[in-house]
Amino acid sequence: MKLSQSIKTGIVIAILAVLSACVGEPSSDEAVVPDETVIVNTLAGNDDEAVVPDETVMVSILAGKGDEAVVPDETVMVSILAGKGDEAIVQDEMVMVSTLAGSGKEGFADGEGYSAQFGYSYGIAIDAAGNLYVADASNHRIRKVTPKGIVSTFAGGEKGFADGQGNAAQFNRPSRIVIDATGNLYVADMENNRIRKVSPEGKVSTLAGSGKSGFADGEGDSAQFYYPYGIAIDAAGNLYVTDANNHRIRKIEFRRP
Repeated sequence: MKLSQSIKTGIVIAILAVLSACVGEPSSDEAVVPDETVIVNTLAGNDDEAVVPDETVMVSILAGKGDEAVVPDETVMVSILAGKGDEAIVQDEMVMVSTLAGSGKEGFADGEGYSAQFGYSYGIAIDAAGNLYVADASNHRIRKVTPKGIVSTFAGGEKGFADGQGNAAQFNRPSRIVIDATGNLYVADMENNRIRKVSPEGKVSTLAGSGKSGFADGEGDSAQFYYPYGIAIDAAGNLYVTDANNHRIRKIEFRRP
């Protein structure tokens, strides 16, 4: 949701008020940072309509001289209050971003935390134990990341096409990935024009697609895709595929006799 001009103006005024309140009157030798949290609330809306912003603005203040800076013990928070009449909604959540794994440099390396490397990683899924599975497209692999940030190769190796166990299997730019209730992974293997299945033990098989680019509905490998890019799964276990160059959404059902 975009903020209205009145809210944007209110945010600026609120931030200036916080800065003024927090910095105070420093002496020539030292800047003073208050110990307490300063909360500024900006009201927005009118009798007919209330605009509620989507995000909370967080402001941290550094003060000091030269190379020294003093960081306050508490975060200064500017929140926005919006509503009308007796109703008011306060946006009070804080969003924190951290790096679980990856050096930030393109490459390939298994390892822990920052020592691991990924290529162009497009898709990600999470299992019931909190393990992440990443479609590492340019490395042609499915990578596993534990909750502690330990990265390993779950399936795939050299670029190509092959079913098999673990790194004996081959992918060609796997782009997206989903997981079902029993821990099976389903991968949109884009340049192989196939949908692949990876068992919880790392065994890779071909679920659908002949491997030839084209369009055909049908069963298993009689079906054809042309750059299957995205994939999703519903509560019943049906798969939905964005078939990019065919300009279609395809559905894969599991029909049992």
